[in-house]
Amino acid sequence: MTTRALFALLASSTLLCACAHERDLEPEIELPAAFAEPAEGAPVADRWWESFHDPGLTALVDDTMSGNFQMAQAWSRLDQVAALREQQGSFLWPAMQLEASGGRSRSADPFGNTVHGNRFSLSAAAAYEVDVWGRLDAADDAAQFDFEAGRNDVESLAMTLVSQVAETWFLLLETRATRELLDRQIKTNEQFLELVHLRFSVGQAGAVDVYQQRQQLMAVRAQIPLVDARANALERALALLVGKVPGDRQLSERSTLPTLGPLPGTGVPSELLENRPDLRAARLRLASQDRRVAAAVADRFPSLRLSASTGYQADTVEDLLDRWIWSIAGSLVLPILDGGRRKAEVARQKAVLDERLAGYSQSILTAFKEVEDALDGEASQRRYVSELEAQLELARATLRESRSTYAQGLSTYLPVLQALASVQNTERTLIGARRQTLSYRVQLHRALGGRWTQELER
Repeated sequence: MTTRALFALLASSTLLCACAHERDLEPEIELPAAFAEPAEGAPVADRWWESFHDPGLTALVDDTMSGNFQMAQAWSRLDQVAALREQQGSFLWPAMQLEASGGRSRSADPFGNTVHGNRFSLSAAAAYEVDVWGRLDAADDAAQFDFEAGRNDVESLAMTLVSQVAETWFLLLETRATRELLDRQIKTNEQFLELVHLRFSVGQAGAVDVYQQRQQLMAVRAQIPLVDARANALERALALLVGKVPGDRQLSERSTLPTLGPLPGTGVPSELLENRPDLRAARLRLASQDRRVAAAVADRFPSLRLSASTGYQADTVEDLLDRWIWSIAGSLVLPILDGGRRKAEVARQKAVLDERLAGYSQSILTAFKEVEDALDGEASQRRYVSELEAQLELARATLRESRSTYAQGLSTYLPVLQALASVQNTERTLIGARRQTLSYRVQLHRALGGRWTQELER
């Protein structure tokens, strides 16, 4: 092949390589301009859990970020990706090595005489691949994108853990509040039982009334072991999240749920792409895979490798530095037949790119759904709490009236018992409903994401 033909081949290959991979990485999703129920309050605080004004929760979050073993694993995985990035970047530089050797041999000449020989050498060699088509550069870019995606994976895990801590903490507060409510309800039931006993002793009530009130009292007492067991399980769950053995960390004694403030500003749906680290990670992996496709395409074209070596070689150590040798070589390798291996690799990498693009699109839709679900859930839950509060007021009024009527001997005890059970059941339901409202707020903060994770340090 003449020099002119070789340069023509190289030029045409460069043009083909540049045109072989052109792909639009934008997902075919048109997000709406606003959420269905947008909130126009103050912007989301970076450390959103502090908006609940609960020092116990804030302390738990801080301990989780420093002591959680899932976070420790995530940081270690990031270190692994960083090492792979360094490995990939090393291929852009020449490889050099220094070698020293010495040997002695024994052989026989044609006349049967024994011949001994020595060979000593000291050399340095270098090899370098000229990245003509950008294959190595594309692979290096892919490794860098993978590292950045790994960092966002750490941030995404941090967001998930903070949400888990908040949810678990509020569940524990709900359980504690329920335990205190049950204690009050037991005292109330004991008072009603004393009233029924008194009326029974003077013949103004029957034995059935006494048995029914005792049954109501026992029904409330029976819930105490279950509530205590749930509180213990939640405390162990919090210990696991902060990376402690249960009992090693003293939890706050708080037993009241925080008051929920106004909705934070939700912004526009397009901001999710930048505010959620899981979406940032998906987009970075998409970019990484795009560069891997480019590297696979470039691998189908000729590779240019240069090598050089210099050193000393002699039969004796004394003569080693007097016999300098060197060599310089270059090679151009053009794949012709490989059974379709490189072509199949390009097809595989493109299929992976298609998969990641579809996955990124799905993640965007899921993120949008999560925000809408949290907004709708909290709005509905607030209305539910309001209805429960009104229901509780009516139940208490009914209890007062039925008790007064019973005390005057104008009715049986059954209306009193029904009203008492209604009040106490609604009181317990209301605590759970208020906690669920907090849960929807936590879900909203998790769905909206934020930039606070970018300040995380190991």
